[in-house]
Amino acid sequence: MRRSLIAILLAVSSAVGLAGPATGQTLTIAQDIDPADLYGSRSTNNPMFPILESLYLDNPHTGEIEPLLALEHEMVSDTEVL
Repeated sequence: MRRSLIAILLAVSSAVGLAGPATGQTLTIAQDIDPADLYGSRSTNNPMFPILESLYLDNPHTGEIEPLLALEHEMVSDTEVL
């Protein structure tokens, strides 16, 4: 029993060691409906939504831009934010 367990563990560990990352391949994602607009991360049916997260969130109810990942910001001018 013990030898069988050791043999299985050795086989599994060597198989894991041989497995490597897939390089140079293409990830294809399909959606069954068209997006509502061209702003990809605003769509909730976008499969990239869990991967991509913005610094700020455009709140559709208030129209204000709210911090999401950004903890704080300072407006230097109308076009520049620190």
